[in-house]
Amino acid sequence: MKGLKFVAFVALTAVLAACPQTKPPTLGEELDAYVPQAMQVEGVQGAAVAVIREGAVVYQKAFGVKRQGGGPVGPGTHFMIGSTGKSLTTMLMAGLIDAGKAAWTTPAQRILPQFELIDPALSPKVTFQDLVCQCTGVPRRDLQVLLGGEGLTPEKVVESVRNYPLDGPFGKTFAYSNQMVAVGGFAAAKAAGQGGDWLEGYAAELAARVLNPVGMPDTTLSFAAVEARADYAQPHGLSIEAEQTAIPLAYERALSPIGPAGAHWSTLEDMTRYLRTQMAGGVAPDGTRVVSSANLAETWRPRVAIEQGVDYALGWIVAEYRGQKLIFHGGNTLGFTALLAFLPESGLGVVVLASGQGLLFNTAVQMRVLEIVFDQRREFDKVFRDEVRKMRQQYKQVAAQLKPVQPEAVNPYLGRYGHPELGALELSLEGDALRVDTGAIVTHAKRYQVMGQVYYLTTGAGLAGVPLQLRTEGGQPVVVLLAPEGEYVFTRAARAQAAFRRPLEPLPAELRSLLELRLTPQARAWKLITTR
Repeated sequence: MKGLKFVAFVALTAVLAACPQTKPPTLGEELDAYVPQAMQVEGVQGAAVAVIREGAVVYQKAFGVKRQGGGPVGPGTHFMIGSTGKSLTTMLMAGLIDAGKAAWTTPAQRILPQFELIDPALSPKVTFQDLVCQCTGVPRRDLQVLLGGEGLTPEKVVESVRNYPLDGPFGKTFAYSNQMVAVGGFAAAKAAGQGGDWLEGYAAELAARVLNPVGMPDTTLSFAAVEARADYAQPHGLSIEAEQTAIPLAYERALSPIGPAGAHWSTLEDMTRYLRTQMAGGVAPDGTRVVSSANLAETWRPRVAIEQGVDYALGWIVAEYRGQKLIFHGGNTLGFTALLAFLPESGLGVVVLASGQGLLFNTAVQMRVLEIVFDQRREFDKVFRDEVRKMRQQYKQVAAQLKPVQPEAVNPYLGRYGHPELGALELSLEGDALRVDTGAIVTHAKRYQVMGQVYYLTTGAGLAGVPLQLRTEGGQPVVVLLAPEGEYVFTRAARAQAAFRRPLEPLPAELRSLLELRLTPQARAWKLITTR
């Protein structure tokens, strides 16, 4: 009997040995398969992904092409990183505090005397850290940047803040303002003793105190440097048909006046070194101490609640993932999306860069990394695909209702207009559409009618879905740009005195939804992350 059992055991062993053994895919193998699939969902041309575990880079790979028909993306290819660059600015501020150039509690007006809020009594209370906490109540006003044209300068950005009514009580209200973070970056440069051109001064100080010590040779705010290096991904904006479409590189230049808030260019290699430095408490991969761990930790400390369980710190959003602290920030420009995220307790970090506007792709990749590392069910991909499908459906429903403009209706309104904050706007007729030229961006608009109201909806990639109305006020033609916060009235150039006002009529829900998708894509992404 024992002999029979032994023979059976040997036979079974031989059978098992002959059967192919299937090992679960490694993190690298799974990402190699998943990232191209996720790119295809949103039509992403180029992307780059890195994963950090316990201080080491365990995955770093580029995908796709720089542009249609162009060469492949590499780990050294330039992408714009949008608002993920805000933490570069707050790391710079932390370094200046280490050097005794300022304190987190230094009054902002002591550094920038021209800085003021709309309430003069509050202005002296705003501190160095308040400039970047998104907690002053200063509201989001991105159109002022995107349409401001060549006349917008860093100095004018600082001056503009005094015009914005606050969204709520100072220090208690989450209100996301790119202008305020830009003020923080320019204040940092001034605190360090930089003079002359404000943007160049900020760039020089950032390079000296952050980029060079970390080892980020290709991170820059200079478009000329990016073009000269000639290794950059082409920006792609969302069209009114919800397709990622190539847009001119020049469109992105509109962000330069708010450079510290999100006009940085970087590469996967540089951003991986940067995130490793953050995760190591301010020590660069080569062992250089860039910033003290104490002041760096101040940039991660929550300052104001965004919603239950989600807070804004200084250039970072702080939430939880399955009981662990998650520190992250997304970045969006007219043609790029970026994401940085790390879990300090697990020593896990993720970098995702992509050439597309308002993408959820970056979030989908981050969530797949978390699912792999924590051995969770691969369930976020369905959420990702459903969200993209719903967004495309919204755009396509509106696009299907667009009609050619009626020349007799628009002819009296053709010509040049101006707005004191948004700059110039020129309307002309081109084929069956209005040509809308802001100086910084050229797009087209078609007729859209809803609830008895006629709108002219912009269709061009990068700035699609913005509603305009042509009206007559005081016997004169005006162009009214409608935004979630209200109306911007453009008058004939010689009479450019009109400003922001509350809407005369509520914006139709479908148009408001398109605008919010366009102007606040990051909010959509973090809500998906924090509800998992």
